[in-house]
Amino acid sequence: MRARLAPLMAPSSIAVIGASGRLGRPGYQVLASCQRIGFAGPIHPVTPAYEEILGLPCLPTIADVPEPVDLAIVAGGAERLEGHVEEALAAGAKSVMVFGSTDDLERRARLAAMARDAGVPLLGDATLGFVNYVDRVSASWILPDQVEPGGIATISQSGTVYCESVASDPRLRFSFNAHSGKEAEVSTADLIRFALEIPTTRVIGLYLEAISDFDDFVAALELAFDAQVPIVALRPGRTERSRAQIATHAARMAGSDATYQAVFRRYSVISVGTSDEWWATLALFGQAPPAAPGGLAAMTDSGGERALLLDLAAELDVPLAQISDATRERLAAVLSPALECDNPIDFWDGEADMRAHGEACLGPVLEDDATGMALVFCDYGQREDDPNGFAASLVDVTRSLSAKSAKPVLAATYTAKQFSPQRMLDLARDGIPTLDGMRSALLAVRHAFAVRDRPERLPAASDSAELDADVVARWRERLSTGETLYEGEALSMVADGGVPATASIEVDSEESARAAAASLDGPVALKTNEPLLHKTEARGVHLGLSGDEAVTAAYRDLHDRLGPSALVAPMAPEGVELAVGVIADPLAPVVMVAAGGTLAELLDDRRFLLAPTPPEEVARAIGELRIASLLEGHRGKPAADLDALCAAISALSVLAYELRDVIAEIDINPMIASPYGCVAVDAIVVPTTRGDR
Repeated sequence: MRARLAPLMAPSSIAVIGASGRLGRPGYQVLASCQRIGFAGPIHPVTPAYEEILGLPCLPTIADVPEPVDLAIVAGGAERLEGHVEEALAAGAKSVMVFGSTDDLERRARLAAMARDAGVPLLGDATLGFVNYVDRVSASWILPDQVEPGGIATISQSGTVYCESVASDPRLRFSFNAHSGKEAEVSTADLIRFALEIPTTRVIGLYLEAISDFDDFVAALELAFDAQVPIVALRPGRTERSRAQIATHAARMAGSDATYQAVFRRYSVISVGTSDEWWATLALFGQAPPAAPGGLAAMTDSGGERALLLDLAAELDVPLAQISDATRERLAAVLSPALECDNPIDFWDGEADMRAHGEACLGPVLEDDATGMALVFCDYGQREDDPNGFAASLVDVTRSLSAKSAKPVLAATYTAKQFSPQRMLDLARDGIPTLDGMRSALLAVRHAFAVRDRPERLPAASDSAELDADVVARWRERLSTGETLYEGEALSMVADGGVPATASIEVDSEESARAAAASLDGPVALKTNEPLLHKTEARGVHLGLSGDEAVTAAYRDLHDRLGPSALVAPMAPEGVELAVGVIADPLAPVVMVAAGGTLAELLDDRRFLLAPTPPEEVARAIGELRIASLLEGHRGKPAADLDALCAAISALSVLAYELRDVIAEIDINPMIASPYGCVAVDAIVVPTTRGDR
C-alpha cells in the first residue's frame, strides 16, 4: 500500500492546479500548508492569474511544469474538475488529489475511471487533504499546528473532524491526518493501510460514516489487529434519523448499526460514543505505554471528587486496583488518620509539602502488583500565578512518578472546563497524556484495559458446519419465491442447517390434532400455523396439553379465532430462553444473540456477530449478556450445555451466509438452552424480494 500511495501521500514534487493568491482559498492554503510543514521538494503553483504566490513562481498550465510531478492537486472549481484531472494525467502526474466536490455520481465515476485507467491513486473528490508528518507533506486546506511527528493517525469522513485533528489541540501529536472525501478511488481502507506503514503510528482514530468496499475494509482491520495498532472508531448512524442525515449531507449509505457492532467486535475496534471519548482515548494510546496487569490506581485532592470517582468507575465498569495490606500500611504512615487508606487515594493535606506528600501517597500504590495504570486527578488548568502552587506540585508528582515507572501514569482533570492549560501542555510535551474530564478519562482507561486483555483473533469463517450443496440449493429455490417461511417451514430450514429444532406436525381439524398429539409422548404444544408474526400476542399458543379433551378445546379456540391451520409439537425442555436472529444487512449478514421470550423486547441485552462466526466467538458474546449467569447455572440450577448452544448458533451463521442473497431476516424465538443441549422452538424466515436482490 505504501508503494501504491507513495506518490500521493509521500510525494517528491507537487503541482497545485488552480493555485490562488487569496488567503483562505484552497489554492492558497495548500501552498502555505506545504511551506508550514517544511516540504522539501519542488512546489509548482499552476495558474495563469499570478506570476508568483508565496515566493513560488507560477506556471500557466501543468503541461508547463518541467517534469512530471508525483502529486497534482486540483484546487479549481467543481465545474472544471474533470478537465483538470485529464490535464494532470496527460502531463504524467503519478497521483491526483481533488479538493472540489461534484454531486454528480456519473462524473465521480468518470474521475475514478480516469485514475484507474492511468494506474494512479486519486484522493477525493471533496477532500480537505492530508498531512503526513513523518515525510513532511501537508497537502491540506488546513494549516497544521505541529511539525514533529507523533503517534496518533486520524482518518476521517468528516471535514470538521479532520480540521479538529490538524489544528485544534497542541497537546496531541500526530503521525498522519487524512480526510477521505467522497472516496472516488482511494478509500478509507487504503488510508488505514497507509497509516499502519508509518513507523510512528501507535493508534488510529477513525471517523466513519459508511464503508465503500466491505471486504476491503475488513481486510484493513485485520492488518491493524495483527499489527497490534488499536483503532478507535467514532461512528454516527446508530438511529434512523442519523442514517438519513448521512445519506443527505454526504451521499453515503450508512448501513445498520448491528453490522458495525459485529465488525468492530471481531477485530477489537474500540467503538466510542462521543468526540470527547474519542479524543481522550486517542491521547492515551498515542502517548502512554501499554497498561500493565492489574487495575486502575487513582489519586484525588478532594474527598468529594473521590466519591464521584468511585461511583463513575462502578458505572463504567472500570476495574480499580485492589491494593495489598502492605500497601495500605504504607499509606497509613503518610495519610491523615481521617482518610481511608485505600485506592482511590484522597491525599489532601494542607500542611504537607505537596510534592513529597503526593509521591509518598501514590508511589506505593503504583508499585503494587495490583496496579496496571495510575491516574492523577487535579485542576491542572488553574492559573499559573495561583499563590498556593498546588497544581504545579501535582505536575511535578505526575512527571516524577511517570519517569520512575514502566506503568502508564496519566494526568486528568475533573471536568473539561479549563482556563489556563499551560501545565497540561507541558505534561503532554513530556509524553504524559492529559485527559479532560473524569468520565472521558475513565472511558479511555477502560479501553486501554480492553486492548490489553483482548482475545486472540479468531478465523473469520466457521468450519463447524458443512452444508450439503443440495440443502442450500433446495432452500434457495424455496426462498426465491419471495414468500415468508412460518414456523413449520422455518424450523425445517434451520434444522437442515444443523440447528436442533422441534419437529411439529401440521393439522387442520380436531381429528388430526388429536391424532398428532396421541403420536407424541407426553404433553404437547398446540400453536396456530396461520401467517402471524407474533403468536403469543394473538393468544395463538397453548402449552402443556394432555389428553383428547384438552387438545380438542385448544384447537377449537385457535380455529374459531385465528383459522384452521395449526401445529402440534412436543413440549420443549425447561431451560433458558434466548432469541437468535439473522439480519441481512447490505454489507454482510449479521447474527444476533439476545435474551429470549418476552424478555427480548424488554431488555436491551443483545450482541451482534459477523456471519459466518465460529463457536468460540459466539461463546464470548453470550458471556457478555446479562442472562449469562442463568446459562451458567443460577441458584443451584444446572448449567446449560453452552458448547451445544454455541455450535447451533455458529451453524445458523453458516446457513445465513450461504443464503445471504435470498434472506432478509431469520428470527428464532425462543431457542431454549438446557443441560441436555438446545432446541429452536419457534422461527420465521423472511426472504428478500426479487427487487431487493
